[in-house]
Amino acid sequence: MISKNLKKDVNMCLLSAFLLGVIVTFFVVFHCPVIQDSRDSIRKQGLFLVQLYKVFGSKGIKKFHELSGERR
Repeated sequence: MISKNLKKDVNMCLLSAFLLGVIVTFFVVFHCPVIQDSRDSIRKQGLFLVQLYKVFGSKGIKKFHELSGERR
């Protein structure tokens, strides 16, 4: 039979290993270059739309999407 202290230490070790794995996975997934490039392109599109809105207003944005064939 396993003593309480040993059982507690094993559980803490497993929990620590699990949390370390989650942290490493988080950094790998959310900091890979493909995801960063995707985020950058989305930011650029958003900035472009903001600039269009400032220049043309909401009617101009709708007209731009009609002309470009995008659905919004």
